[in-house]
Amino acid sequence: MEQTERLATFDQLIPPESKILLVDADTAFLEEVSKNLKLHKSIVHVAHDMQSAMSMGLTCSYDIVIANADLPDGSGIHLIRSIKSDQSVHKFVIVDNASLVALKIMALEAGADCLSKPITSGELLLRIRHRIEEDKLLSPGKYYYPREEAQEAPFVIHIGKKDIYGPNQEPLKMTTNEFQLMTFFARHCFETLSRDDICRNIFKAPWNYDDRRVDNLVAKVRKIIEPNDDMPSYIKTVRNRGYVFVGTAEIHETTDAHPSLTVMETPKSAENLSLSTET
Repeated sequence: MEQTERLATFDQLIPPESKILLVDADTAFLEEVSKNLKLHKSIVHVAHDMQSAMSMGLTCSYDIVIANADLPDGSGIHLIRSIKSDQSVHKFVIVDNASLVALKIMALEAGADCLSKPITSGELLLRIRHRIEEDKLLSPGKYYYPREEAQEAPFVIHIGKKDIYGPNQEPLKMTTNEFQLMTFFARHCFETLSRDDICRNIFKAPWNYDDRRVDNLVAKVRKIIEPNDDMPSYIKTVRNRGYVFVGTAEIHETTDAHPSLTVMETPKSAENLSLSTET
């Protein structure tokens, strides 16, 4: 029951009638994933080996392909490379935890998200949702969903007073760095900000791969502003690129009696884009 309720959040995130190909020799796993995907009106085809999957790929164009790296008659990585070259397809390869790093790199080079066993059906669906959501950020015209009610009310930021209020008009307690990050996001709503952009703006230094300050700061802000920081509604992760703030904000620049007010409006390209959870 709990898992079914969690999966209900996919209703607006997997486009109806998406065509999905599952390729795995594990019959029980295929049945579980297939059942959950069909709950969300997806069209699901299953194959137990590479040859069957290749035949299906010749007769049907899929939106999502999920293949085990180790198939009875070949490699799942070779399959996703061969079955479709269209960049719009979402590719996933499931590998064993003991697999060589080189195998995982090959999966990434093939344009696939690499998932490690053991993986539950719920986790797999969550990764699908994240991948689709990232694609919506990069190609906003490809998807249409009604805007979420949660996004209608803006955050209100008073720069001079260093006060910030949530969409429910309640004051939010933030440290200086947290406030600066939220203001930076609000000034660049619906723009993908790299970790280097954030690091230079907040910490006045370039970002490097060993620097976790940006990710830790984003996590702290999420805990403050998100209704559920495990499934963020406002600050999204854009894979391999950075973060994007998808809310709206009113920014009061001064503490004067009649402060200048900047309203951060949703860009026209995102007016009909409803974005939900991303970790």
